Amino acid sequence: MGDCTQKPIIYDSKFTDFDYLYNNSMEMGYEILTKPVSQSADKVIDQVKNLQAGGITALGPGLLSSLGMASGSPGSKVIICTDGLANKGLGDMEKGTSEENIKFYESCSDIAVNNGISISVVTIKGSACKVDMLGPMTDRTAGAILRVNPSNLDFGELTKEEMIGTKVNLKAFLHYGLAFKN
Repeated sequence: MGDCTQKPIIYDSKFTDFDYLYNNSMEMGYEILTKPVSQSADKVIDQVKNLQAGGITALGPGLLSSLGMASGSPGSKVIICTDGLANKGLGDMEKGTSEENIKFYESCSDIAVNNGISISVVTIKGSACKVDMLGPMTDRTAGAILRVNPSNLDFGELTKEEMIGTKVNLKAFLHYGLAFKN
């Protein structure tokens, strides 16, 4: 978690406590995100390459914690990397597309939009990730969904575009002879 320069903190007993995860992560963001990407990218990439499949996927708690840590930095990008279905804690998709899960992911989208954070999702080809549940977050936050081959991980597409604005309103005036098309 964070810039991978410190040991991760696991909140296993708090995976269902929205306020605890978000508020503690906001506070920790200032402590564990101490290095710029230019100084921590290699360490983060090494950590991702050394991940092993197995066990639980606490995608919801991880997402919420990441949003908390990034909330003080408009323009941040949260990239969810998953090889499976969220099956632990908040946003547990093994329970299906329940109203509770939909509200959870909508709340995460709201947090991201209000703090100028984009959310992208990287899934492994052939995995059981429910992109239909996560897709609306990427749409609302100007993120992307990328399916990758596990032997050829490349995050370049997700990180190369710089966010140039958040909370922007655009007003366009057209000549009466012109019209917008979808």
